[in-house]
Amino acid sequence: MNTLTTSFVNFTGLPQWRRGDLNNLALFATLGAVLALIGYLFWSGYETNLRAALITTDNLAMILADDIESSFDRAQSDLRGLALQVTGEDLSGHVPEARRRDIEARIAAHLLAFPAMVNYHVFDANGQVVFGAGKANRTQAFNVSDRAWFQQLRDDPRRDFVMSDLLVAKSAQSQAIILGIAIRDGDGRFVGVVNAVVNLTYFQTLVDRLDIGTKGMVAVRRKDDGRLILRRPPMGAEDNVKRVSSRRMLTSYPLTVTVALAADDFLAPWRAQTALLGVTALVLLVSLIRLYRREQSARARVGKIAEDLKQSEAHLSDEAARLDLILSSAGEGIYGIDANGHFLFINPSARRFLGIADDVDLIGQSAHAWNRHSGADARPCSNDTCHVIRTIRDGISRHSDNQFFRRQDGTLFPVELSANAMVRDGACSGAVVTFRDISDRKEVEARLRDSEERFRSLVEGTTDWVWETDKDHRFSWISQSLDPVLGIPSTTLLGRLRRDLVSPEHEIEASQWQAHLADLDARRAFRDYRYWIQASDGQARWISVSGAPRFDERGGFLGYRGCGTDITAQADTAQRLRMLSTAVERSPVSVVITDVNGTIEYVNSHFTAVTGYEAVEAIGGNSRMVSSGLTSIETYRDMWATITAGQRWVGELRNRRKSGELYWEMVVIAPVLDDGGKVSHYVSIKEDVTERRDLQDKLKQTNSDLEQFAYVASHDLRQPLRMISSYLSIAQDRLGPQLDDDTRKYFGYAVGGAKRMDRLILDLLDYSRTGKRAESGPVMLAEVVADALANLTVAISEAEAEVVVAEDLPTVKGDEMDLIRLFQNLIGNAVKYRAPERRPRIEIGCRRSGPDLLVTVSDNGMGIAPSDRERAFGIFQRLVPKDQYEGNGIGLAVCKKIVEQHGGRIWIEPSQGEGTTFIFSLPAA
Repeated sequence: MNTLTTSFVNFTGLPQWRRGDLNNLALFATLGAVLALIGYLFWSGYETNLRAALITTDNLAMILADDIESSFDRAQSDLRGLALQVTGEDLSGHVPEARRRDIEARIAAHLLAFPAMVNYHVFDANGQVVFGAGKANRTQAFNVSDRAWFQQLRDDPRRDFVMSDLLVAKSAQSQAIILGIAIRDGDGRFVGVVNAVVNLTYFQTLVDRLDIGTKGMVAVRRKDDGRLILRRPPMGAEDNVKRVSSRRMLTSYPLTVTVALAADDFLAPWRAQTALLGVTALVLLVSLIRLYRREQSARARVGKIAEDLKQSEAHLSDEAARLDLILSSAGEGIYGIDANGHFLFINPSARRFLGIADDVDLIGQSAHAWNRHSGADARPCSNDTCHVIRTIRDGISRHSDNQFFRRQDGTLFPVELSANAMVRDGACSGAVVTFRDISDRKEVEARLRDSEERFRSLVEGTTDWVWETDKDHRFSWISQSLDPVLGIPSTTLLGRLRRDLVSPEHEIEASQWQAHLADLDARRAFRDYRYWIQASDGQARWISVSGAPRFDERGGFLGYRGCGTDITAQADTAQRLRMLSTAVERSPVSVVITDVNGTIEYVNSHFTAVTGYEAVEAIGGNSRMVSSGLTSIETYRDMWATITAGQRWVGELRNRRKSGELYWEMVVIAPVLDDGGKVSHYVSIKEDVTERRDLQDKLKQTNSDLEQFAYVASHDLRQPLRMISSYLSIAQDRLGPQLDDDTRKYFGYAVGGAKRMDRLILDLLDYSRTGKRAESGPVMLAEVVADALANLTVAISEAEAEVVVAEDLPTVKGDEMDLIRLFQNLIGNAVKYRAPERRPRIEIGCRRSGPDLLVTVSDNGMGIAPSDRERAFGIFQRLVPKDQYEGNGIGLAVCKKIVEQHGGRIWIEPSQGEGTTFIFSLPAA
């Protein structure tokens, strides 16, 4: 006030009237200055309160708009998640009850997480409710096909989200808005809608929390038609209250938020100040007029004015502190940036998420440098891919739940991010970014995916099947692994009882079924319950099922869940094992099982009958207990060398009974291999051949006697035949001129018959001697065939026959001379019985069949009728007339005997086209 004091001067040296004029002038000047000061204070206070009100309304509108949009974003995101979990099959009208309960349980879980939501519903393509949760669930059947929001999603294939007009929800018993997401199949066809009823009472609480004074106003309207959604105070008559307001439009939804402060409220301090200034001015005027020299009084009043100004500043500071409190209490990270991406403010939650200490000054620094924003692939974002920077550039707000921020320690964490542009006068001046750490949610989602994948792999990757029944024990779900067992889709069993599946040919035993029902009634788990079911082909399958009861969170019984397996093969195997065990135990031959060291582990009853050793005496002992010591060491060495190599050994052993009596056994020993291909046991089949050996010895002696007799008889028979033939020839020569043609012909018949008789005797001797002097050993088939062809060179040449012999014929075990005769007979027959209309062709080949070799001799000759193929190998069997071909019908009988002497067999198959193929087996060397 010094400037005011120095303005008033007492000009004592001037005349009185001049002094009065100057004083009046000074007074008016002072009054003018005071009035100007009061006017400035009035205008300044008004502008300050007006700007503070505008800032407050803008901040409150921004916070309310962000809260509403964030809630709607979360609801929309949740609806989209639910839409992905519902398939076209779920809306087809044939939803299994288990599937329905599963979907509605998920909907109910989502509903609990969103207090703003009253109900969730899922409708099919016809608008009929299918699933639901909340105050109005699906059991309250209704149809929404006539609702505008449903028709918009149904009729516009490009539209997947809709927000309805304001309506009154019966379930909420208040005003509400419906959010809807279209459900479409893989081809984009509309199959239904999932919607949420948003209770506006929840948002009314957000509105009511705003500090807008006694006459302030908050309104939320649709920006397309201006219809009022929320209002504070409630609707009433027009009150003619003057207000200042700020409006914020939601980025992703057709809503605007308007916050207004009444002039009576935000100008109250100013009006009080103005009144005070008026009183002060009046007092000052009176004081100046009366006592304008009272400077101290004026100072006091000016000080009061300064104090009022401080109170106004304090009020503005309180408003700023209130806004800071809102930011500090928010659980989400919030920060603002200018058009260059530099921090304008950052709340504590954002600092905590990013790991930035409270004492670090971030204002003016690059936000991107501190959060190191990364995309969905966890790679750092460039300016072209960063959501926040793009929002600053184009002024378009963005939201994503698949982004990453990096903490100051270098670790990444997933965030749900919203970047809201701050647009003024058509230009973006910055952005407000809100984000939250969704690491826990991502971890839960990952665990859920892993759990579902493990369950799916377990169910689909096993031959066993998984099933569920409802509380009435009817099947509510069965995995597809049962399909190949039944031969029909397992879904056809849904709604049926287990007893309905029982094969009519294998009725469940009453006591067994009653015991199972007792378990079910008592809600007890059961294991390995076995029964027969009937497959689609009418065959019965033996299955085993196990299960455990299911209960809800309140302990209510839901049904059973378990697994089943087809044990038909196991039952068949057990039956075969029982039959095999019976056959072995009652076998007329001895069966002995030993380990690799010869220790006996099993003997059948016939072993006791033959040896005299009881099973308890034999088991645990060595197989040498029946050895007599009379079998050669070479035989035992060959036996052990064969069976330890994994091969079967066949031979005869001279053994001793418990009584000391000697006996002969024909023994077949086969090794048993484990899973690794190693010998684990030996199985011996033993037949007492003592009596047979005695008979064979007697038969051998008899055969020897018969052979000697045949040799002597044939020698004695051939001598008279040669004499007959000789004397007839001599008589024919001497009587030659005297003989007529008929007599000469008769002499020819007699001589020919004698020669044929001699040939027949020789063939019989040859047949009887076949295999008698055979010496078994390795024989190269290639050399055998070459020798046989050499013996037939003349016949082959005369017939101009072509003989094709396979390369690399193997070595067999047998007698070389007998094998030459075998091939010589077969090749000779092929040449002899050739077809006259074509050149003879003979092919000789060989292939392996198990432990044996199959040799083929094929020709393109006359062939053998199917009815003659069996008798062709009989002795004296001729298949062609005698007047066409010479022979006695012994050749193929000799071939059969040679093959059988080598432990094989011989048969005839038709050739490709014409001719005959002989096939015989020989043991490989």
